[in-house]
Amino acid sequence: CVWDVYNEPGNSRRRDITLPNLKKLFEILREISPSQPLTCAVFSMKGDENIPLSLPEQYALDNSDIISYHFYGNYTEHIKLIKRLKKQGRPIMNTEWLGRCFGNDIFSLFPLFYLERIGCYNWGFVAGKYQTYEPWEGTWEAYYNGGNRNVDFTKWFHDLYRPNHRPYDPREIALIKKFNALADAD
Repeated sequence: CVWDVYNEPGNSRRRDITLPNLKKLFEILREISPSQPLTCAVFSMKGDENIPLSLPEQYALDNSDIISYHFYGNYTEHIKLIKRLKKQGRPIMNTEWLGRCFGNDIFSLFPLFYLERIGCYNWGFVAGKYQTYEPWEGTWEAYYNGGNRNVDFTKWFHDLYRPNHRPYDPREIALIKKFNALADAD
């Protein structure tokens, strides 16, 4: 169990304006001495160490007990980022990662997370009210404005199950169960 204390500090063009609130939040939480580790996901980090993080994201990274991150890159990009994150010397978890329409998938990333001992969970679960199986609105807007030509709009973004509770792809669920069993046995 962890406390994910703040979602993507600095995102949505909030940039450094987020930092005072983030610092105060960590201060309050440390004062109450929670029994759960604290984390705050970085969202813009890449595998290239020459690309610095924003001040709020660097603060989040420096003050989290467990490193959590959001990243929708492909297998190769994940490997580079994981190498960078491991230098922090703390447990790692990815709390937003599945973006089938962006070219990543459960078949490549879930085994990678298992091998690298990275916890993960999927943001969407059952296609429905929140429509997390659909790409973000910004993805559509970028496409209509001439960008995002590599997005595969025929694939679901996040969700694992259809509204009738059948899997989006039964092979994905079988693979998740397989690697969860391996992790349990470890």
